[in-house]
Amino acid sequence: MALSLMRENDLDSSALRETLHWLAANHRWTWAPSCRRLLFSLPGARAEKHPVQVVAALTGEQVEALLADNDFMTRVHAEIEDLDGVLANPVEPQIGYGSPEFGVDALVPQYSGGLGILAGDHLKAASDLGIPLAGVGLFYRQGYFTQVIEHGRQTETYPDRDRARAADRDLSRPHPIGHRCE
Repeated sequence: MALSLMRENDLDSSALRETLHWLAANHRWTWAPSCRRLLFSLPGARAEKHPVQVVAALTGEQVEALLADNDFMTRVHAEIEDLDGVLANPVEPQIGYGSPEFGVDALVPQYSGGLGILAGDHLKAASDLGIPLAGVGLFYRQGYFTQVIEHGRQTETYPDRDRARAADRDLSRPHPIGHRCE
């Protein structure tokens, strides 16, 4: 849908907001440097904030200012065209790659280290090569803990992950396993 909106010459603020959300919700930005730069140039963007959250927090005035920025709009059009090329010939996954974790990006905290990073890199490489691969993993409601060391002591927090608000919710499908999962 965003592609058809972006092909219009007269974009309005709702069309731009929807397009930016579409770019942010597609995790291609985690390995496409130009898309990452675009999303992280948005007002309010920070290294620890997912682009979907940044887009959702944009004010009407900020979106209007972005619409008036010709350089920004040229970059948006380029990213949409690039993503359109990637999605023009969708490939039905034929290979399931199972891993309990996928380290696609630090802003998508579903990994704890090496195995997750390797699995995430496999997904990115498969996408770049056009390999019909689908990642099959687990969504941990509390994810992995965040460690803080202060005064020589470690403390951990286990932040809740709201599946309904997850940026990649359209890609995940819940499958209950006994009484332990939702």
